[in-house]
Amino acid sequence: MKKTILFVAAVATMLSCSKQIKVQEVSLTSENDSINYTFGIINGVQIKNQFFPTDSSETPILEFVEAMDEAFNNKEFKEPSEYEKVGKQFADFFKQQAKEGVANNKAWKYNNNFMLQGFVNGLYGYNIFDSTFVAQTYFQEKYSQTAGDVQPEKASESKVKANCPKKAGDMSLETEIDSINYICGYINGEMVATMMPNFSQDSIGIIVDNLNEELSSGKKYPMLVNVGQSVGHSLAKDEYLLTNYLFDQQLIARNYDLIRAGFINGMLNDDKIISADEANMYLNTAVEKKRLEACKPNQLAGEKFLAENALREGVHVTESGLQYEILEAGKGHVHPADTSRVKVHYHGTLIDGKVFDSSVERGEPATFGLNQVIRGWTEGVQLMVEGDKFRFYIPYQLAYGERGAGQDILPYSALIFDVELIEIVK
Repeated sequence: MKKTILFVAAVATMLSCSKQIKVQEVSLTSENDSINYTFGIINGVQIKNQFFPTDSSETPILEFVEAMDEAFNNKEFKEPSEYEKVGKQFADFFKQQAKEGVANNKAWKYNNNFMLQGFVNGLYGYNIFDSTFVAQTYFQEKYSQTAGDVQPEKASESKVKANCPKKAGDMSLETEIDSINYICGYINGEMVATMMPNFSQDSIGIIVDNLNEELSSGKKYPMLVNVGQSVGHSLAKDEYLLTNYLFDQQLIARNYDLIRAGFINGMLNDDKIISADEANMYLNTAVEKKRLEACKPNQLAGEKFLAENALREGVHVTESGLQYEILEAGKGHVHPADTSRVKVHYHGTLIDGKVFDSSVERGEPATFGLNQVIRGWTEGVQLMVEGDKFRFYIPYQLAYGERGAGQDILPYSALIFDVELIEIVK
């Protein structure tokens, strides 16, 4: 049984645009420009691959770009709710069924009334069959019998109208194709009701209203429009691009015109300036460069802090550059080896005092192998005996280096750890 009976596995089929969008001419005069343009190229190609038909030369870009522009330029635009999106997406799904046949089976002609009533009944959980299992089994058996057949009358002659009912109701299924349409609609409606969080009767009303709105809007690509709106809204929210890749360092100013041109050229497969593969490699390299540049001041601050800290009384400096001071002396005599497992309490901060990890605050000691931690820990804890409490000042080379760790520990970060060695486990 093919998975195309479910909306989530169906491929949206796009129609043609009456207007055409041409390849965009761009001038890239800076690294910032190039990052914006390649960002658009990469995402344009991804959207094309996900939403455009695989068996057509048509380029349904216009509605996507118009929707993206509208959401970007309209400060009052609000991102559709999840239920609104579902309604819009199923409008796309039903238009596909009308063109390609139910479940993309050319032998099954689409029937608007049975499909939409089945969908609503599925949303309400109102099944006129004995069970969903019975309906699915019937559907699968019929599909296996007819898959690959071509119907005499094209499915595209069945038009989808904006008449999706808002209430569950009985239907008289007099023919096999009536049942096929109804079951396909029901399966998808039930899937939505099962998978969507906080589902209620109000949710059904929102889904149906948006479904009917999209069916009557004249838009050929409701799902693509929805994606365009989401992209435009996302880009409008911040004047900077890719901040998540830069630990919130705002170094890449957003240039919407170049991003927009990249989207269009990516969808048109235009590679005169740069191909999609080259764009992906360039963007990764450029963003990494920006990220490291953003963290250079962090490196200088750490080096300055450690240089001054090394001069304080009581601070010891090892050959590797690790610094430590003894806060409390234990009574043990055995030092752990670099392969030992140890039980410790620790409190980790940045040099500005920000806490990023602390077993002390969690109230529970940690146990791990010294060959499983950063080099500063491996070296430092071997200097301790049970009962010792040391404070370690760890250069970035002995910590997380040029990569950093998570959102708190930036690249080139020097770290401070208070460590109490409770027990050498083995």
